[in-house]
Amino acid sequence: MTTSQKHQNNDSNQTRIALLEQSVININSTLIRLEKDIGHKFEKLENNLNLKFENIEKRLDKLDNRMWQLMLLIPGSVVGILIAKIFHLI
Repeated sequence: MTTSQKHQNNDSNQTRIALLEQSVININSTLIRLEKDIGHKFEKLENNLNLKFENIEKRLDKLDNRMWQLMLLIPGSVVGILIAKIFHLI
């Protein structure tokens, strides 16, 4: 190999290395951007799910309160009917 061929080969290798380094930098920046985007999307999804679970909890609390009201209303009604029958018989 002559000196000019070695020089051209060396330049070619340097160019390839520079292009590879630039490609790695581009890939890295793209991955970082995607990671941030995905992170934001998961945060949004988590917030939406938390809101939906809070709404479900509120609905279940209302249902629980109604169940307690019914649990107190039914025995109270039975006692009221018994008292009415007792006073009616007296």
